Order: sequence, then structure tokens, then C-alpha cells
Amino acid sequence: MPGSNTIAGSGTDRHLLVVVNARASSTEEPHWLLSDLDSSLRAAGARPETILTHSEDDLANALAGADGRRVVLVGGDGSVHAAVNAVDELPEIALVPAGRANNIARAFGIPGRVAEAAQVAATAAARPVDLLRVNSAEGCMYCVEA
Repeated sequence: MPGSNTIAGSGTDRHLLVVVNARASSTEEPHWLLSDLDSSLRAAGARPETILTHSEDDLANALAGADGRRVVLVGGDGSVHAAVNAVDELPEIALVPAGRANNIARAFGIPGRVAEAAQVAATAAARPVDLLRVNSAEGCMYCVEA
């Protein structure tokens, strides 16, 4: 069960781990997105390190290696769902929307533009998020719904 269910946080000059889902619909050509995101996070006073993930195992390894840093997850609703199920102890997570629907980002009021979402990711106060626990014959999973 995830232990820390938070999105965003506060403060500048903070080390951030940017985790980009290479399979998210808006990241098919991620170079422009990553350049804009990196510049925007630095302008907000953050020091980002970026990891490009290609699988759920990559995501789990990145989250497990956050070492107390806020994770800026670049992806869509599926990326958020994968993240909350990837590790037992979640780091603090912020979201930069890069999916098709981005329902979760919209429900939390996260801007769709990279520069604005980066500002929120780098400086907004953390807030707890309720997760839905779903038990089935195949096992248990957590969901974030908006």
C-alpha cells in the first residue's frame, strides 16, 4: 500500500526528479517538451534531473530511487495509475500533463501548458490525495480518479 499520497510541494532551489513516460501520447518526440520543461523548472528555482522511462519497471526503479526528491511525472492518467501501483512507498509526486485526456490533471487544476505546469510542479504546496483501492480475484490495485 502506498504510504505517502501527495501531489506537488513547496519551495524553490529544490532537487526534482523528472520522470518522463516515453510512451505518453504527447511525448512521441520528447526533445522539445523536455527542453521547455527543464528551462521552466530551472526558471522556477528547481534543479531537475530527468529520466526517460520505457516500461513500468523503469518507472518503479525511478520512483524507488527518488531519494527524498519530489518526482515530476510527465505523462497522462495512465502514468499516474502506474506510479501509484509501482512502489510500496510513494515519493511526493507532481504532474506535468502529457496524455490525451489528462482527466487527473484537470481535476487537480494543473495547467496544460508545460511552463505553467512546471511552475506548479516546482513550487506548489503538497496536498494529500485519496486513492481508490480495488480488490479483485487477480489482486489489489490503486486508482486515482478525478
